[in-house]
Amino acid sequence: MKTLVGILLFLCVSGMEIGLHRQSFASGPLLKSIRFDKSTDAEKVLFELNGFYPPEVFGLTGNQPRVVCDFKKVNPERSLTKVLETNGAFILRIRVGIYPPPDSKIRVVLDLDPHKNYDIEQIFFQKDTTFTLIIRPENAKKSLMERP
Repeated sequence: MKTLVGILLFLCVSGMEIGLHRQSFASGPLLKSIRFDKSTDAEKVLFELNGFYPPEVFGLTGNQPRVVCDFKKVNPERSLTKVLETNGAFILRIRVGIYPPPDSKIRVVLDLDPHKNYDIEQIFFQKDTTFTLIIRPENAKKSLMERP
């Protein structure tokens, strides 16, 4: 009987430690999801986070143009998809790479159609903790503003 009580006590304590570890992991910076939204005039990539953790964003030009978002010191949600085939008009696919410490980060790469020119807009909606990239054809935003 003492052995059974000891085992149950050990399991309870171990479970509490595991639960606390998960809680502290989840309370840190977290990239919860990545969604792709396509409309007739633009394509959006929405990054849902659990706080204000905007990425460092830069572009790579050439035969395979890409937009890169580095979320530094942010953890991925376990269910985060590693490759999303969008088949969009501008964004062909979204790839996710996870880099371990000491320089931990999540790198999200948007592979773009090399035959088009783009305007890229970045918005962080703090209320929803969502970072959004909007990709439009070049000069589309200006022509929308010029309409009477």
